[in-house]
Amino acid sequence: LYEQNEMRYDQLQAFSITDDQARQEQVWETVSRSQVKEAYYIRRLLTETAVRATDRRAVYVGIEAYEAAGGVVMRDLFEQDQGGWLQDPALLEQLVFEKLKVDAETLKTREGWKWVEAALDFPYGHTSGLRRFYGEPREMSGDERARHDAIKAEYDRLDAEYAEAEEYSEETESRLDELGSALDALNERPYVYDPAEVARGGAFISVGADGQLKVESGFVRPEDEPVRSNEAGDEAYAEDRGDDGHVATAGNGVSANGKQVSPEGEEEDDGVRPLPD
Repeated sequence: LYEQNEMRYDQLQAFSITDDQARQEQVWETVSRSQVKEAYYIRRLLTETAVRATDRRAVYVGIEAYEAAGGVVMRDLFEQDQGGWLQDPALLEQLVFEKLKVDAETLKTREGWKWVEAALDFPYGHTSGLRRFYGEPREMSGDERARHDAIKAEYDRLDAEYAEAEEYSEETESRLDELGSALDALNERPYVYDPAEVARGGAFISVGADGQLKVESGFVRPEDEPVRSNEAGDEAYAEDRGDDGHVATAGNGVSANGKQVSPEGEEEDDGVRPLPD
């Protein structure tokens, strides 16, 4: 078509983002009947069923993990494509689901929560009816405090000197950014929770807008609240509880996308429920 002057060079470039000849022919037929024949429109049609590499799901899983699982990334050889397009959305969703399960199990084991629920997104009000409790920021150790003070002193000195400088210095800017990031990392303290609350509480994990894991911790379900009295009206209620005063729950306390995850990491049924977009 290009040799016969039926296709412009910029259109040819747009078609180069995929080697799927059947899809190319389908899109060309659509474009030929359309009033819009620009290259951007061709690219949009070719990628409408794909997922951008900047999508939060792709960022969370990682392009390397997606490709290692057999996924194909479509790239644009002539335009900046921000990492390209992932051509297998179903595979990507499966990888997101599997990674969320692993992250949920890791969080539960590492921090000792009774339960952890995982999903790409949770509906509005998913914490309604749950009691929230909060931890306290962990204090810096002696070594951390000494490192913090040393970095802060260097940052303040360099910043004061640079404020009086007459010329821009890329090296100084870079060093200030590096020191600032180090201070932020030290100041962002992990939280310490009451162990008794952790033993009856749980957390929700999801994927944030930036593709990073989002963790909401410190929730207690009504049925997991401790028994506060053993009066006549509470006897039947207390009988359903274990020796530690908590309701016994089945499974390992980890659920992903609304399904209980077994200790072996498999769902209770054989089907894989797709994650919402």
